[in-house]
Amino acid sequence: MNFQLAAGACMSDKSDMTTDITLADRIRERLADLDTNPFAIAEKGSLERNFVNDILNGKKKSVRGDNLFKLAAALDTTPEWLLRQPGALKTGARVLALTPSPPGAPDAEETPYPRYPSNASPPVPVTFRNETIGMFGQAVGGEDGRFVLNGSRVMDVHCPPTLIGVKDAYGVFVHGGSMRPRYREGEAVFVNPHLPVRQDDYAIVQIKGDFEGDDIGGFIKQFISMNAKELVLAQHQRPETFPVEEASEGRYLLRFPRSKVAAVHRIVWAGEV
Repeated sequence: MNFQLAAGACMSDKSDMTTDITLADRIRERLADLDTNPFAIAEKGSLERNFVNDILNGKKKSVRGDNLFKLAAALDTTPEWLLRQPGALKTGARVLALTPSPPGAPDAEETPYPRYPSNASPPVPVTFRNETIGMFGQAVGGEDGRFVLNGSRVMDVHCPPTLIGVKDAYGVFVHGGSMRPRYREGEAVFVNPHLPVRQDDYAIVQIKGDFEGDDIGGFIKQFISMNAKELVLAQHQRPETFPVEEASEGRYLLRFPRSKVAAVHRIVWAGEV
C-alpha cells in the first residue's frame, strides 16, 4: 500500500487529481508563478546549471533523493506537489497522513522519494581503549546500603570512557535499596575523586568508624551540604537504622558529624558491568 503526505492547514491544489500533468508542467507553472527562469532556479537550489532545463526539454524524466528536495525548495513548493501526489500542497506546511493513495496516484516504486532528508552521517568506526578500573567494597547489609571500604578490591571491570586515564578513579557496587529508583542493588557506580561535589550531586561518602582501627563505611547518597559541624545527605527510601528526618521531594535526610567524614566523591557514571 502506498501512502501520501496530506494537506495540513492550507488547501491543496485542485489540479492534483489531473493525471496527465507532468513534472515539467509543474516546474513551468512554478517558474511562471515566481517570474523566474530555469537557470536561476538551478543556481538557487545548488543544482547543475542545466538540471532544470533538461527536465523541461524531456532529457530528464524524474528527480529523486536530495535533488528533489533542493528543486522543491528553490521553487518554493513541496516535493509531493512536484510529484503530483493527490492532496499535496503547492505551497505551505505538510502533515504526514497515513492514508492510502487513491487510484491513479503515482506509484511509490515508479517515483521513489525520501519524505524527509537524512540528518544522520554515515557510520564512523569508533574504538575504545581497553582499560580496566577497580571495584571496591564489601557489603554489610541493611536497607541503608552501608558497605566496607577497607581497600579490598572485589574485581576489575572495563573502565567507563569518561574515567580513562583519571588517577585514583574507582567503582563500587550498590548495596541495599536506599537509593531506589535512582540506583538499583547490584548496579555499578564510578567516581572521579578530583571533581568538586555540588548540592544534589550523587556521591560515594566515606565515613570513619567509631573506634580507631575500624573499617571506613561507604554510603551511596545524595549530597545536600557540608560545613564545619556536619555533613547532610539524603536517600530516597525510608532509613532503617538512622533517625528519620523526612525532607521534601520524597527524600530522607541523614546527618554525620564533620569529624567522621573521610571523603565525599562525586559519582560520574553508573550502569551494569
